[in-house]
Amino acid sequence: MSIQPTSIILGSRMGAPPEESAIASLLQTLSKVLDVVRRRWPLLAIPMLTVMLITLSAGLTCPRRYYVSTTFERRNNLVISKLLASNSPYSFAALRQSLMSDLRSFSAVGLAVEEMGLLDHLPHDGSGELTAEARTERDAIVGRWVESITVVIHETGDFSDTVEIRYLGEQPDLAAPILTKIRDGYIAGTRNKVSGILSDAHEFFAQESRKCQETVTALRTELQRIDMEFPGTNPAGPDTLEQRMQAIEQSIDRHERERQRLQAKIASSEAYLAELGAPPSSESTQPNRPAAMDRNMTANPRYQQTVAEIASLNKKIEELRVTRRMTEMHPQIVTLRRQVESLEASLDELPEHLEGPLGMVNLPADPWLAERKKTEIEIRTNREDLARVEVELKADLEVRERLKKDMQSLPERREQHAKLQQALAGAQNDLDLWTNNLSQLNRILAAEAENRGIQVEVLDEPHLAGRLRMPTANSLFAIGSGLGLALAIAIVFFREILDRSVKDPARLKETLGIPILETIGEIRVGRPEGWFIARWVLPVFVAIQMLAVGVMGVMVYLALERPEQYDRLITRSAAMLGTWTGGVPGT
Repeated sequence: MSIQPTSIILGSRMGAPPEESAIASLLQTLSKVLDVVRRRWPLLAIPMLTVMLITLSAGLTCPRRYYVSTTFERRNNLVISKLLASNSPYSFAALRQSLMSDLRSFSAVGLAVEEMGLLDHLPHDGSGELTAEARTERDAIVGRWVESITVVIHETGDFSDTVEIRYLGEQPDLAAPILTKIRDGYIAGTRNKVSGILSDAHEFFAQESRKCQETVTALRTELQRIDMEFPGTNPAGPDTLEQRMQAIEQSIDRHERERQRLQAKIASSEAYLAELGAPPSSESTQPNRPAAMDRNMTANPRYQQTVAEIASLNKKIEELRVTRRMTEMHPQIVTLRRQVESLEASLDELPEHLEGPLGMVNLPADPWLAERKKTEIEIRTNREDLARVEVELKADLEVRERLKKDMQSLPERREQHAKLQQALAGAQNDLDLWTNNLSQLNRILAAEAENRGIQVEVLDEPHLAGRLRMPTANSLFAIGSGLGLALAIAIVFFREILDRSVKDPARLKETLGIPILETIGEIRVGRPEGWFIARWVLPVFVAIQMLAVGVMGVMVYLALERPEQYDRLITRSAAMLGTWTGGVPGT
């Protein structure tokens, strides 16, 4: 036991400030730690260097795990994506949701592995199919590749994704082409899916356009039927019920006057014919002809035919304006108006009655008989005109009654007509929208026949050699140093705990309970036991360990970070060793 005198300076001082007391305690603790390191340095160095040697040796023999990756960016066409998402039940969202499973699926990885020829050695049966054992082995091979591949989405947006396919395993040379095939297969499969989505969307747009076209046609047909059956229902039409009612009233008045005129002519003609009942005697005089009649005047058939043609053309114009909603500027109505004007011009040049008896009527030579014959012809002609006027008047009266009924139901029909027009406007807007969507999709598909709504850009090709991920030189050095230092500290800690010797006078005073008057230093006589080991063997052993750790560290660094140089070094060393061993006798 070595007891040193207690220094008054190092002893506890009464009334010392807390800061100085803490600093003194820290310095005392540090001095004790340094004293332990000085006395126990072999227990610190040897375990630490031994663990580092073991860790570095394991790093040279443990299997390497390399890191291979490829990165690509997929972008959806912005116009097509919005067009499909907002107007159809189809979208590209499902493609984004299944992106990771599509890239890392068993079928996708299995197809890439099979294309690389990694399954060619598996046995097949007579039909060319894999045997049961071969299928089990194939599933195991593909399963190992699936477990070593991960998919990471670095950046994601509304219409683009940056995707990385990673491989972590022992076969980087095979991983690079397999990742390329998985990526290319995903791109091709995605484009096929997009083509199917666009084809379905195109058919959907075309179907909706056809539905809207059928709705528009049905509404237009219904409106035309209402205009034909109930003219004047449309307030914006060329002819209203009020105008038609006014025109019919004027036509009825005209036919009434014409009927009265013809009835008067027929009555006067019949009265005149009655006066011509018996042949006059030579002394009697012939009755006077009525003022409405003329002995030498008869109805002009050409004039009456022209009047009938003008009435027929006016009726046709009226029908076109009501049924087909043609205006006065329509070419067909303009042509008919010109024909009417031409007939009216020719009518002005034709006399309404012809002078003298008709050329086609052979009147008797007797004046009395001739007058009677002429009067009968006029009566018959007037009756025919009266019958025609009666028919036209009856038709006008029927039209007036129908118009009166239509006037009563006009508000309901106009309300229905307005609803149909609103429905037609909405259907027409829908038709324009779907037609525009369809044409827009056709233009985009024609312009992007190759990309088909999706663009893929490869940002990083996989490297054939790959990058070493596990283990690395830094990790091995860190693990070896950490474990070694922890083991060395634990050994020294337990060695100090188990050491029961007293090295501090204060502890001796506390243990024995007696005052310490003086301490005498250790008196050494001769070399103590174990001096040679502590003086020479341990330092040399630690130096050899440090040299071994340095050499092993260089080899591990070359093997992990510079594998080409490491292979050349091992090859040359093996050649030199072979040359040396070959030159030694007896080897």
